[in-house]
Amino acid sequence: MSDYDVANLGFKPDQAEEYEKEATLQINEVVPAYVFYATQDHCANAIKKFINDDLIEGESVLAEAHILGVRSELYPILPLLHHAKSTGEEKRSDVMKNVCT
Repeated sequence: MSDYDVANLGFKPDQAEEYEKEATLQINEVVPAYVFYATQDHCANAIKKFINDDLIEGESVLAEAHILGVRSELYPILPLLHHAKSTGEEKRSDVMKNVCT
């Protein structure tokens, strides 16, 4: 799964199946996280952690991967995805529209 503002530029189902074999919970460590794989049980446990654990350390919000204790190797697929970000000139929705058209 991914955030709503992520466009798939070439990540294929067979690649996803290979990642599923490696671990039942994977998340990109890039802050903020925008792509992840989790079983139903891991989703339930992740929700519990976000509700019960500290999300802030000092003055910084902790990264999702840090909170969940996950060190995934999703870097090979990140170039196959585009995570839209706002710029000074464009809103995120416009960036996403330009990627998709």
